[in-house]
Amino acid sequence: MNNKTNVIGYFNPNEYPIQLSLAEFNMVLQLQPNTYVVDRSGRLVNDPVLDRFVGKGKLARASDQKQQVEITHLRPVNDGAATPAAHQHSVSQAQRFDTKDGRVVAVNAVNTAPQPQTPPPVSYNPVKGYSVEEAKRLRYIKPTRIVPEDFGADETAGAPRSGQEIPAIKYATDTVRGRKPAPLPAELVAPATPQQQAIIATLERAAGTNPDDPNVLSNVSRTVVESNVPFVPGLPKPVFGESPAPVRLTPPPIPTNPVPTAVVPLPAPVLVAEDTNEGLVAEEELGAPVATEVDLQEEARVDAARRLPPPALADAIACPLCKGKTFAAKGLFLRHVRRFHEGKEAELMAPHGGA
Repeated sequence: MNNKTNVIGYFNPNEYPIQLSLAEFNMVLQLQPNTYVVDRSGRLVNDPVLDRFVGKGKLARASDQKQQVEITHLRPVNDGAATPAAHQHSVSQAQRFDTKDGRVVAVNAVNTAPQPQTPPPVSYNPVKGYSVEEAKRLRYIKPTRIVPEDFGADETAGAPRSGQEIPAIKYATDTVRGRKPAPLPAELVAPATPQQQAIIATLERAAGTNPDDPNVLSNVSRTVVESNVPFVPGLPKPVFGESPAPVRLTPPPIPTNPVPTAVVPLPAPVLVAEDTNEGLVAEEELGAPVATEVDLQEEARVDAARRLPPPALADAIACPLCKGKTFAAKGLFLRHVRRFHEGKEAELMAPHGGA
């Protein structure tokens, strides 16, 4: 077993502390920003079990390809080996039952001869291995029709035979076939609505997208804009920039006297009463105006003016089929007609120059 690795240690590259829960070691690690995972003896921990915590927003790995160091494993909190309890049967027998102080007490039989210790039940492996011949005999492997070795065209020393004389290729096939799958429903094979066809086309495009591509978001946004937003003459086409290259993390310097990583849970937050007078400035220092008497009648007029509805626009378009429904632009009215008055677009848009 190789006990060497080029990983120096694991550290927290974030600007906030993180907490790692390792149930198999019965511990919870608390790691401050830009600090390494250190064991109780002051050594940097490079146990491969911490690889599952490496990722964005979690741990980072500091490695050196030019050197090999020994692996420092994590030690559980209760690393003392517990003494296993002696095996005892859950069912026992009694010689008789006596009543003592109103309670029934079982009186065990007195052993006159030493009883042999019964060993605990031995566990067994539920997986059993078979050879290919045994598996075929037990019908675990389906019987196969084998192609004979002498099948095919005869070898000739002269010119090869024509293609019509060469027999077709045979394949080894299973003699026992599974049940034929049922055909798909008609609505899945042939979509009935344009919405279903659009969904199927979107799923087919998404199936060909590489999720590991760093520019996957910009590619998806470009496809959505180009397929849904119509091109307007006179306006430049949108330009999509590639996402910047990911920033490479730099591990912090290895400390000379590292402090062991805290293994206790985080303390409960303590709310400290802040000084409410700190940072307050008198209004006289800020030059605040002197409070004047408020005119109640003037405030009532201003409040009434705020409650009035906004004035109607001069070029607003009113829908003749919807009472009191006006639109500030022709495009908004056209969208309303297509949504609520389907089939009357030519009639309603004629007074406004058509669609």
